[in-house]
Amino acid sequence: MMLILVVGIGILLYYIFFNDKISNGSLTFPGKESSEDQLKTRFVNGEIDEKTYLQMKETIKG
Repeated sequence: MMLILVVGIGILLYYIFFNDKISNGSLTFPGKESSEDQLKTRFVNGEIDEKTYLQMKETIKG
């Protein structure tokens, strides 16, 4: 019984951390937007201007 529990937790952790979308080399957790997606949203909503968007995008990419 204990082995089944340990294996189940292991499978769950694997799914959460490794079986999700990996975009631009970074892991994206379920229900979470990537930093770049959040930045795009801020730009589209008019919270930041184009110059700031481009600078921040370069910073995020490293």
